[in-house]
This record gives sequence, C-alpha cells and structure tokens, in this order.
Amino acid sequence: MEEKVLELIDSKRDELASFLQRLIQFESVNPPGNEGPIARYIAERLKESGFDVELVEVAEGRPNVIGRLKGSTGKPSLLVYGHSDVVPVGDLANWTYPPFEGKMINGEIHGRGSQDHKFPIPPLIIAADAIREVGLALKGDLVLTVVADEETGGEYGFRWLVENGYFDDTDCMIYGGAGSDGSVVVIGANGQLATTVIVRGVGAHSASLEKGVNAIVKANKVITKLQELADKVNVRTHPLTGKARMSINMIQAGEKINVLPDKCVITIDRRITPGENFQDAHDEIQKVLDQLKAEDPELDVELITKTGMHPVASDPDSELVKVLKEAGEEIRGGDPVRVTGSQGSSDYSWYVNILGKPAAAYSMSSAERRGHAPNEFVLVDDLVKTAKAYALTYMRYLGTESS
Repeated sequence: MEEKVLELIDSKRDELASFLQRLIQFESVNPPGNEGPIARYIAERLKESGFDVELVEVAEGRPNVIGRLKGSTGKPSLLVYGHSDVVPVGDLANWTYPPFEGKMINGEIHGRGSQDHKFPIPPLIIAADAIREVGLALKGDLVLTVVADEETGGEYGFRWLVENGYFDDTDCMIYGGAGSDGSVVVIGANGQLATTVIVRGVGAHSASLEKGVNAIVKANKVITKLQELADKVNVRTHPLTGKARMSINMIQAGEKINVLPDKCVITIDRRITPGENFQDAHDEIQKVLDQLKAEDPELDVELITKTGMHPVASDPDSELVKVLKEAGEEIRGGDPVRVTGSQGSSDYSWYVNILGKPAAAYSMSSAERRGHAPNEFVLVDDLVKTAKAYALTYMRYLGTESS
C-alpha cells in the first residue's frame, strides 16, 4: 500500500506544482502581513481533504489555519507546520520573473515564498490526500497548521498558539520547509537577540561645531569595539547548531548635511546557540559599552535588547526523528540522512521549549538556497519527493488501516 501511495503522488506532480503557484500569487508580505486571503484559501483546501478546520485570528486580518484529520484511535498525534507570510521583495529590478506570478519554467517554480515558506504546504496536504485515496485511513490524528507572522517572531502566530494550548494534545512536530536537499533532519536552531545601541549627541549647525556633539563620531569607537566583540563571538561553536553569530547590520543617523546628528542607532543581529543564554549575551555587550563610558564620561549610550525565537535542541533519539530519517533515506534511494542543527532561528523552538516535546525540520529541496533573496525558486521534482517523504512518515508514525 505504501508503494501505491508513492505512485499516486507521482501522478499528482501537476497538482503539487499548480497548488504552490497559486500560493505564491497571494502577496502575504510581512510586514504588514495580509495573511487573510491565503489563510482562507488553505482552509477551504483542507476542508476538501477532510480536515476539520479552525481559523484563529490573533491579530485582525491575520488568521492562523489549524486543520485536524481525525484518526481512528487519535493516538499518536502529529503536528505538521508551514507559515503563510513572506518577506518583502526589495527592488523589483533584481528579479528575473515577477515575484508574485509563480512562474514555472523548465521544471522550476519561481517567486517570493517558493522556498520560504510556501514550499511545504502542498506536499503536507497532498501526502494526506494520497493516503486516503488509495483506501487507507490514519490511526493517529494529523494536525496541520499554517501560521501567520513567522517572519516577525510569531507574536500573532505560532508562538501565541503554543502558549495558549492549541497543540497541547499533539505528541511531536514536523516543521516543513525548503531548507535542505533531504540529506539532513534538523532538530536544533540558534535563538535571536535583537540588539539596538543608541548613541546620543547634541544637535547643532555644522558652522557651530563647538555647540554640538556629533553622534556619528561618538558611535565610531562604539562600532569598532562592538566589532571586536563580534569577532570573538563568531568563532564560538555548538556541536548541534554550529557557530554563534553577532553582526552589525544597520546604522541610522543624520537629518541634514549641515546639521550635526544628535543620535546614531546601531542595530545588531545576535544569534544565540543552545549553549548560550540571552542574559549573558546582553551582559557582554553592556560590558563593552560600560568600558567605553569609563574611558569617555561624555559618551551617552544606551543598550536595548529584545529576545526573539529561543535556541532549541530537540531529542535526537525520538521516534519522529527515526521515522523521518528512514523515510528520507528510502526516497533518496538509500543515501544516508544525518541528524543535525541549523545556525538560523526557527519557530519550532516555541513547541520544544514550551511543551517539552520533540520536533524536527525536514524537506527535500535541491534548489540553491535563496530564501529572503531575489529570484527564489524550487524544483517541481522536489515537491514530489517531499510529499513522498511526508506520506511515508504519516503512515509509519501514525499507523494505518483500511478505510
């Protein structure tokens, strides 16, 4: 019966492709979000597939989709995940094809969100369709969620749903995506500490320099010392998620050419490994600023940090990881699949850290990694392979019986 399911998924190649093309055509850019239209479309598609569907609107116009395909026993219960929002496209001149057209050419589907993160949604759903259509029913419950607001931290999306008990009855989670070619099951990710350093000066006409304090000049030494810290941070490693990261990514200052800037804002992306913690990362940046203030009593500098997604290290020996690994190796023709982590941050951290249950990210996408970049694309062949891997995982983890 598994072979019949895989053969049926092969026949659904065009359906997988057209489904993803349609999802790309929804301009669910975050910020501001606008996930309503795509969420309602996915909800209707899930209903057609036999799911009981709920739309949970944490922020107005930004619903989260939760679908439950009830099994005959209800246990175990598997949560599978995608998110509907995408990042802005930037300068359209950098795109070969319109980012919201979903153009298919030579077996490739192009557009914003084709990788991050609309890629897994058709395979997650069509894998369940194929199981049902060959005359099988799942024993355990399959819970599928497509959430809003992932790209800005999940305050109105997955984090809120987890914190408010929507997935308490699930046993584990698959995070869909297009993050690897199928050679790895990812069970760990770094966290993020959003860091802002504000250097204040005194505004004045540049013809009267003595009356002002140039915030950019004051910030110069601050940036130099912060980069010295970053150089130390960026060689730290964790056995699962790799390197820690600290990067000065934005500087904002100045109002006019003949006015001394009274403020310089420095923005830092600090990625925290599972072996670190947010407070220590905050404190070591603050220590640099305190040393600078001791050297220059006139330096007016403030540190503001905000925790984003938390670092996460899930159970490498969970039953889910075992089943996903075996399914991936089978679809890859016996090529090994290893268990590893990611230097990026991920929504499944909320699930693992709040509920204490295992999660794993898996996909089979061989396209060049271009999530958040212009000319994002995926291969139709990879949609088919990913759907097959998900279908095997559903059947083997949840169990099946004749419908």
